[in-house]
Amino acid sequence: MKFPWSIRERLLEAERRSNLMLHEESLAIAKDGTNLQRSGNRLQKIAIVIAVLGILTMTVIAWAPWSKPAPVYAAVRILQGTNAIIPSPIISVSVPPRYPSQQSDDHCGRWWNGWFQSEDASALKVPTVEISAPVGAAAAVVSATVRVFHSSVPHALSTISCVSGAGPSPGTLLNVDLDRPNALPTIVSDDGSNVALSVPNAVISIPAGQTEYVAITPTGSKRWYEWSVSLDVVVNQQTTSYAFGNLKSPLMSWLGPMPAISYDFDFASHSWRQLH
Repeated sequence: MKFPWSIRERLLEAERRSNLMLHEESLAIAKDGTNLQRSGNRLQKIAIVIAVLGILTMTVIAWAPWSKPAPVYAAVRILQGTNAIIPSPIISVSVPPRYPSQQSDDHCGRWWNGWFQSEDASALKVPTVEISAPVGAAAAVVSATVRVFHSSVPHALSTISCVSGAGPSPGTLLNVDLDRPNALPTIVSDDGSNVALSVPNAVISIPAGQTEYVAITPTGSKRWYEWSVSLDVVVNQQTTSYAFGNLKSPLMSWLGPMPAISYDFDFASHSWRQLH
């Protein structure tokens, strides 16, 4: 390729200057060997620092906590919406919140949203916990811890019926002794025997993407108990504890005989009416 004369001259001049700079640098290095040695030492130190930084960079990239997949958890919740028993005579029970007429056969859910708790109510059914394993990993309940805050014998009891029909059938029965809260909870095995819930004796396994209903079944004396339970659930070798009930808002359970009569509130007469 031929360049115009002016461009050719500029290229030749740039080449000449580069050669001159290289020649002058060579003379300077030849005149001062000490500086050359020092420059070599500095270059060697710089090379070492660059190598160390490279190793550190590769280590950080390999570790890369931000690049690891986020931990996954089971979806765990306690179910509500069942009929209730209140440790008071029916005449002392306050007026419940109104509900739409289409909920006449099933308004427990609305009442469990605060009102039942204000009356210190206990569900007639045992506490049932729904545990759903994530799609990509199995889950397992490996242990349970029970605490009892208080127990007593109430002077009167009132049963409130606000829902008809049955809830989900529990897949596993988890038995806890409220008279001996430090005892290991047990689960019912396939042969009907009770096995202590602990590793490696037994666990409650939930396959990936599946849901299990665990009925936490309390036993004890004929008393009213205020208590809590905590379940340890493992997913991908990571343990998460889920607590139900606490000192300020405990689980409630009556373990004695149930009253023969149940009630629902009649807003037309503004009074409690007997159902049976």
